[in-house]
This record gives sequence, structure tokens and C-alpha cells, in this order.
Amino acid sequence: MADPLRHRQTKGAATDMVDLTPPRHIPTLPDWADLPAIAQGRVYLAPAVPFGWIDEPPSVNRLIGLLWAGHTLYPAVYPEDLRAEAGDFYRRFYRIELDDEQFEALSQ
Repeated sequence: MADPLRHRQTKGAATDMVDLTPPRHIPTLPDWADLPAIAQGRVYLAPAVPFGWIDEPPSVNRLIGLLWAGHTLYPAVYPEDLRAEAGDFYRRFYRIELDDEQFEALSQ
């Protein structure tokens, strides 16, 4: 696994978007405030409850994580209804019927 980006590396890249997995407190740190992604409010917290959709643990959740990332970062390219797609995913892989409350809890 690659080392996480350090503050100076990220600032040097002048990133336009940031997808955070823990630690989620980075956008509140003063040193990061002038990073374009944070200044423009383009910081996205990947769903992580009960298991991460992007990072840990490595699992089938990365499949729905890819759709989440596409839908979040490029909504015009990925216009699918994320709620419906997540419902289908959880039905197929976990045999769970998600209701609206459960989807909201998962996708925060």
C-alpha cells in the first residue's frame, strides 16, 4: 500500500477535489485551508459505515464505492440514482433490503 499523501505533497499538487477516508478532520486544520479543494468545498467523505466503500477493508464494497465516487465527482457522467444502485448492491451482495433510513446512515 502506498504511503498516504502528506500535507506538503497535497498542497504542491493544488488538488481540486479531495476524497477523505479517516482521518476526516483534515478539512478543519488551518494549514489545509488554502488547498483549492478545501477552499472550494470540494471535500468528499467516502461512506465508511459499517465498512468503507473506498478503502478498508478490501471487499466487494469497493464496487459500490466506484459508483459513489463517479456519482459524487462527475454527476453528469454518472447520473444513476445512487439510492437505487445501493439498494440493488446490498440486495445482491448482502441480501438486505435497504430502506431510506438505512441508506442515509450508510451514505453519510
